[in-house]
Order: sequence, then C-alpha cells, then structure tokens
Amino acid sequence: MDIEELKPCPFCGSGVLHRNNPEKMGRTFFVSCGFCDCRGACLPTEQGAVDAWNTRADEFAYDDRFTVDALI
Repeated sequence: MDIEELKPCPFCGSGVLHRNNPEKMGRTFFVSCGFCDCRGACLPTEQGAVDAWNTRADEFAYDDRFTVDALI
C-alpha cells in the first residue's frame, strides 16, 4: 500500500516530519514535526495516522449558520 505524502506541519509549516517506529511504540502509529514537536493522533494503522495528520480544519463542511454575523 502506498502511503500518501504528508502535508507540512499545521502549526509551524515545517516539512521536517517523522513517522514513528511502531515496534518501539506499542504498535501505534503517529506523525510528528521535527521542528516544533507537534504530534498527531496515535492510531492503529499508518494510513490512519497519515490521514489524521493531513486533515485540516478548512476541509470540514462549512455551515454558514454559524458565522460570526449569524450569531450576532
């Protein structure tokens, strides 16, 4: 299985990213930033950890009922 490319760190923008060694981490996978130490979710599959890392808030469905203007 091809694991997709990792997006840059969502906090610092660094491309220096690491995938953990599951043999040393209890068979869980996560992605971490080598610059700011941000760490993604620990998940049972590498693809799951990559998907979680690559998910950004702006990719979720937008609901215009919850804009600042709608709440004022």
